Amino acid sequence: MSDLGDSVGGPLKKRIDRFNKLPRDEKVEQVIAGTTRYGPYAMFVLLPAFAALLKVVYAGRRRRHPRRPRLYGEHLVFAAHNHAFLFSVLVLVFAVPVAWVRNILAIWILVYLAWSAHTVYGGSWVGIAVRGFAPIIVYFVLFVVVTVGLLVVAILLR
Repeated sequence: MSDLGDSVGGPLKKRIDRFNKLPRDEKVEQVIAGTTRYGPYAMFVLLPAFAALLKVVYAGRRRRHPRRPRLYGEHLVFAAHNHAFLFSVLVLVFAVPVAWVRNILAIWILVYLAWSAHTVYGGSWVGIAVRGFAPIIVYFVLFVVVTVGLLVVAILLR
């Protein structure tokens, strides 16, 4: 049984050692490149989880907001729409080298996401901010975990 562990662990250990021997700048460069490469995959994989978070956060009184989405599929469509918007604008953020333009694009992302949530789910702006906070935090944590997992796999299999 230890022969199997040695045969699998040997190449893996060599790759970890190779990464650890790199200078700090190259490690940071590899991590940033890996995040840029694998981050979109993580977002795509987490799209159904984000829709489920929205369903949980916006479950509630139907009388107060009768047009609010109730079915998981409706939340999934909204999540897919916002992900598509986010992907499109992030392409611009990475393509434009001017810092102030990138800052405006980042503000535009926040404004658009709040506006779309207000349009689809209704309610007050304060309610949108409060209800939007929890899914964004949970989604960010899930995104970091999945992206780190993909980075580790990418570094180890490189």
